[in-house]
Amino acid sequence: MRRTDEFFPELRRFVVIFTPDHAVANAVLNDVARSLRSEQIPTRSSESLRLRAFREAFETLANSDRFETDALSEEAFIAKLNGAGPAPHAKNGYRRFAALPFAERAAMALIVVEKFSVDDAAAVMKTTPETVRKQLARARRKLDQGFWESFGILPKQS
Repeated sequence: MRRTDEFFPELRRFVVIFTPDHAVANAVLNDVARSLRSEQIPTRSSESLRLRAFREAFETLANSDRFETDALSEEAFIAKLNGAGPAPHAKNGYRRFAALPFAERAAMALIVVEKFSVDDAAAVMKTTPETVRKQLARARRKLDQGFWESFGILPKQS
């Protein structure tokens, strides 16, 4: 028996990062569940199924024309995650994160938020671990630069 409920909250959190509202997130999650149910594969370990579910979600998000992965407004994102009245630094953080290209946001979300290893993130994104490391490094560099700039301070160039 497949136990998707073990990692469903993580998968939902990942999908919500890229979708404009909960209805769209639910549609993506339903697509993932339908895809996993339709496959005629032997029962795998929970971790393998987790990777497959995240890969399906990633592919749906990256390839779907039903929604724009960058369509979530700053206000909607902040309200969805924080309820009423977000702190000002949350808006700045969202702006920097939302400005990242899709693949860099996905790498950051998989590794930093969902605690995937680089190898597992590469499997989800169907790329090499080296590519994921480069995407993560670019994302961190952009986020770090934006952090210092938000205080009017430019980081030292190394």
